Amino acid sequence: MFLNLYTLRRGALSTILTMEKQLDQTFGYKTSGKPALNLLALEETLIEVHWRMARVFIENLDYDVCIKKYDRSHTLFYIDPPYYGIGGYKYNLNKEDFLKMNDILSNIKGKFLLSLNDTKEVRKIFKKFKFINLGTKYTICNTKESRAKVRKELLIKNF
Repeated sequence: MFLNLYTLRRGALSTILTMEKQLDQTFGYKTSGKPALNLLALEETLIEVHWRMARVFIENLDYDVCIKKYDRSHTLFYIDPPYYGIGGYKYNLNKEDFLKMNDILSNIKGKFLLSLNDTKEVRKIFKKFKFINLGTKYTICNTKESRAKVRKELLIKNF
């Protein structure tokens, strides 16, 4: 079996995400039951991920460039920008950036799923789309109490 580095990265990502879900959305350890990562089944897991991801494009582009490049009626965009009103990211977005994003998403041919923090401002900017309310835990918080806290998130979609 031949796996290139791209395939290995996708497989590793899928395995990590699966592990995260099994451990209640946080990284850690457990002392009972079977391990979340079964190295004996890794080859089968990578093959499964390979076939599942065979038609997926993963890009590292600005969202507007990516949408312009790939927008077709059969395209689904998953957009995960920095949270609204929160600083500290390598590339922060301001209100004007989110207004521009709303304008672009209002005119695409394809479908999109946008994940953001649930704020009044976000709901106002993207009001013409459908909302799905989610609760999530932030796994990179400093304290166990912070990791256990359920936060409000929003999935925004046009389908």
